[in-house]
Amino acid sequence: MTTETLVLSTSPRWITVEPAESVLPNKQLLFIDRSTLNASVRERSECAALAEPDSQRVIYGLVGLIESLHDAYLLVISKRKSVGSIMEQPVWRVEKLEAIPVRGPKLIKKLATQLNLTKQHMAEENLLKGMINAAVSLPGFYFSHQLDLTKSAQKRADAASASDDAAAAPDFLRADLRFVWNRFAAKKLMDIGAVSWLVPLILGYVDVRTDVVNGKSVQLALIARRSADRPGLRYTARGADIHGNVSNFVETEQIISHGDAYSSYVQIRGSIPLLWKQEANIKYKPKAVLKEVDSGGKGGLCQKAFEKHFDSLFEQYGTVTAISLVDGNGGEAMLHKALKTAVELMQNSKLHFVPWDFHTKTKGMKYEMVDQDLLPSIDSDLGAYSYFYTKDGTASGIARRQRGVIRTNCIDSLDRTNVVQSAIAHRIMDAALKVMGVLDSNVGSCSAAKFDSFEKQFKDTWADHANALSQVYAGSGALKTDYTRTGKRSKLGMAQDGVRALRRYIYQNFLDGRRQDGIDIILGVVPLPSTAERSLTPQILESVKSKADPLLVWEKYLPHVVLFFFSLACVGYTLIKPLKAKYAMIATGCIGMVFFFKLMLSVGHKLVSRPRLDGTN
Repeated sequence: MTTETLVLSTSPRWITVEPAESVLPNKQLLFIDRSTLNASVRERSECAALAEPDSQRVIYGLVGLIESLHDAYLLVISKRKSVGSIMEQPVWRVEKLEAIPVRGPKLIKKLATQLNLTKQHMAEENLLKGMINAAVSLPGFYFSHQLDLTKSAQKRADAASASDDAAAAPDFLRADLRFVWNRFAAKKLMDIGAVSWLVPLILGYVDVRTDVVNGKSVQLALIARRSADRPGLRYTARGADIHGNVSNFVETEQIISHGDAYSSYVQIRGSIPLLWKQEANIKYKPKAVLKEVDSGGKGGLCQKAFEKHFDSLFEQYGTVTAISLVDGNGGEAMLHKALKTAVELMQNSKLHFVPWDFHTKTKGMKYEMVDQDLLPSIDSDLGAYSYFYTKDGTASGIARRQRGVIRTNCIDSLDRTNVVQSAIAHRIMDAALKVMGVLDSNVGSCSAAKFDSFEKQFKDTWADHANALSQVYAGSGALKTDYTRTGKRSKLGMAQDGVRALRRYIYQNFLDGRRQDGIDIILGVVPLPSTAERSLTPQILESVKSKADPLLVWEKYLPHVVLFFFSLACVGYTLIKPLKAKYAMIATGCIGMVFFFKLMLSVGHKLVSRPRLDGTN
């Protein structure tokens, strides 16, 4: 179990971190020399002669230490917010994750001569500092000192029965590293013996709600864990890598509890497990491209990546039902066909493939087809896989186990995926409530029994879950959440989707490059030099230089941008004032916008914010 509160002390020469209370017999502390960047765990008595610190404050978790080129960044949780308790264990959302420079600009400047640092070196450091700050500012980090958020309830029960010492082990030593987002950042501090102060972070969503159903108190909890393998953003990380890791892979666990009894049900989502990309290029919807096309045999890299992905799922979850919601026609058809071919080539009885063209099936906003057509087609699998259930929270009380998993994907594994996952989750919730005796066995569902308050809680948490996952991957809330939240598709919801689509467009084209680089740095995807004379390797430096700075491109075409907004002003003016004698302004506005959009089509790709480091791709 990690230490819950720590004291961070700083002076011009050193930084220390120590438990807020004397929970360790020898009263140890973490000591970092700001000049040399050396970190060590020391006895408190060894540091008795240190001068009084310039500042002291309480922090709520030690996350890691990232070594950069000419500095290092101490990652700490400086603000947190309770999201409630799951099985009586408190869970926290990170409100502020700080990357504290160990040296900082002033000390780097002071040491410039001693370290042979040039202006180029300092520019490199500022570049990487901005990338790291972009990554730590991602929304959706969660942690708990008592509950292992990286594992489902079923896996925690298995670990507890396998070892009596599991519960007493430090968090990092029992975590599922697939879902630990500071696993690389924590490595140096683990190596020097600070493991008991480190807290594993998951990225995703956690929510806890309690309501009354049929006169009985029921808790509904949702935990979404996003994988740290193949990390990235919507158009900077697509599909699979050669090891079978897929982007935007999320394990979502729904926990229903009443008294001492509780159920757990796990679903997964993830990008289409083929080698493909869809790079931002200023167009609203860039074309998806397969990186490597198999020639019909089973030896191609694309097929190998596909099979490695599902082999890992079989090992983790058992049998897999893979629901694909991508379009059978149009821009997604190529991926649909390639996915179907990969399934046929694999020929594994543990993989059940269910292609369901979401947009065609629900055309005309008939989203009820998910319940009426898709779910009946997987009824037998849902029954066979079951869910985890314990009558009293003990190993002897385990009455059911989950033996398989539903894997759902659309093109982004966000909007369509969430609609389907929430429908499946509702069906499992109804079954669990009946087993617990909360719902009468002859009642069709919680919604049929008109427990409206609990129904609203369920729909709201799944809609919020969709927004949280979309916010990280795409830069906006999810689309189609009006249906998840209310059970109906509305024109207002479609208008809201339009605003969110615009926000996604802005992020994917102008902001995601730096965020992707930061993610790759804190997860160790891009190894930075760690020698005494640090500098960007020639390959990285060349990569940085070869990618045009979007800001310079914007400056070059600034007159065209000014013309565009002047054109908009002309059109706006004509809408407010009478049109008499203002045809010239209308013509000017139209001509200006035509030129602007032509410009975007011809040079817009140069304005896109792309990753500068060759990390996840």
